[in-house]
Amino acid sequence: MTLPQKPLSELYRLTDLFTDYHKLTRVERFTLIPVKAHTVTLIHSGQFSIIRSSDRLLFEKQTAPALYGLTGNSHTLSYIRIYADTQCHFQLVALEAFMQRLEDNHSLHLIPAILSWHIESLLYRDEMMMGRNSYQMIKGNILHLNQLDEFMRAKINVADFIVKRTNLSRSIVMKVLSALRAKNHIDVKRGKLMTINQLPEKLS
Repeated sequence: MTLPQKPLSELYRLTDLFTDYHKLTRVERFTLIPVKAHTVTLIHSGQFSIIRSSDRLLFEKQTAPALYGLTGNSHTLSYIRIYADTQCHFQLVALEAFMQRLEDNHSLHLIPAILSWHIESLLYRDEMMMGRNSYQMIKGNILHLNQLDEFMRAKINVADFIVKRTNLSRSIVMKVLSALRAKNHIDVKRGKLMTINQLPEKLS
């Protein structure tokens, strides 16, 4: 599985349109970044986690630039929470004002690439998680983690990442990671994933 490519060019162009909109809000690590109905949340800098509201399952870890709330649907936004993993800077922009500025700057054509990426990311996650056994989920998340940029990966504990993404017990995750390390399928140092060496289809 290949991680869907983030449309960085489109995201940078959109966030740049709002650098003069109003002052950015700064939040520190572990702080909630608000998402509201009929409001676009523009994240200009930092790393953050997208969490399912009901049980704190980790959907994804992301880096800026990013934006959420394009649909304006309050029910959709109620399912997630966004927490800063590092210091982050963000803006809240009324959806109507956001769309008007895009129209004024002839930038509405940037939206489809961003929406498509969000949809592809959900399908990618479903392919990894739905109907899979515990080893397949762990394997998929190791491969996923390996595709994140090196700077982000260096800050992520592989066991914590898998537990939070799958809700599998820590004992199961640690058992599988230990078996993979023992057979040199992965190299983990100080809890961080360093390299992968051909993960097996099944864990014998």
